[in-house]
Amino acid sequence: MNEIRIGTKDEQTAFRPGELIEGAIGWNLPEELRAIEVRLGWQTRGKGTEDAETVNEIKFDDPPAQGARPFQFVAPDQPYSFSGKLISVIWFLEVRVRPKGATARKDIIIAPTRQEVILGAPAPSE
Repeated sequence: MNEIRIGTKDEQTAFRPGELIEGAIGWNLPEELRAIEVRLGWQTRGKGTEDAETVNEIKFDDPPAQGARPFQFVAPDQPYSFSGKLISVIWFLEVRVRPKGATARKDIIIAPTRQEVILGAPAPSE
């Protein structure tokens, strides 16, 4: 059985810059591994060249074939999660298994209002 899971505390998927992103990864794989990494990163999607950056990562060396580990990251100040007509920025948490390369991913939002910024949308009234 090949199973890799990633979850966040209280299933939260939207965060303000500076907030703590807490969660846990779990796995059940047929053989022992060299490492399991959990990453916080972002990528662009849309027209043109796609870009991606890993902002932070935690590596667990020589894990057993089955297990679980907690993780914590601080949500960075930028860039905000946004969608526009030509491009979007998507934040994610990702688990990567070494050497097999198997992954699990959870998209998240990082923005001041915990809501994705929609470019071209009217500003909320105050």
